[in-house]
Amino acid sequence: MDEISTSLHDLVGRHLVYEGVACQVIDVVTDGPFVVLSRTGADGVIQPNQFGEARRRVPQTYMIPLWSQVRDDLHPVLRELLSDDECDALSALARLTRAQ
Repeated sequence: MDEISTSLHDLVGRHLVYEGVACQVIDVVTDGPFVVLSRTGADGVIQPNQFGEARRRVPQTYMIPLWSQVRDDLHPVLRELLSDDECDALSALARLTRAQ
């Protein structure tokens, strides 16, 4: 999983359009793993404090899983971010990890 996390961390900073919205990869969550996208150039959503009171606007975030939920392949959003060689290498690493 460390090699997969390293490969995914290389995506941080890349830009893409997700569901018609300009986004940037801001983080990788190793549990899952997930890639975290942040919406760029927008007003954001209202974030409440611990008491539920609206306090500030923050960028909308999206968590994209490594694997597609539809078929046994990388998530299509990740395929957009990666070159063909990167997709092949990450798929091979992920399959080895899942087989163990």
